[in-house]
Amino acid sequence: AVVELEDEAGERVRIAVFPGGDATVLATEGGGVRVLSLSSPWVQRLKNLEVGDGAELPGSGGAGEVDVEVVEIW
Repeated sequence: AVVELEDEAGERVRIAVFPGGDATVLATEGGGVRVLSLSSPWVQRLKNLEVGDGAELPGSGGAGEVDVEVVEIW
């Protein structure tokens, strides 16, 4: 699955969930896609969410939590 998220500042990030995902960022025309595994803390918090749902995700480098909204799922 590929999920696009938007944070409170309007910045978007795409994540792809694949076995063995190691947070590698793949370059695409529309920006990067971060590849995560099913055991990732982000993926665990995004399970069963639908477009329009919100979640709190761990921030980069232990910088607290980030509120995001699911904007698209492929």
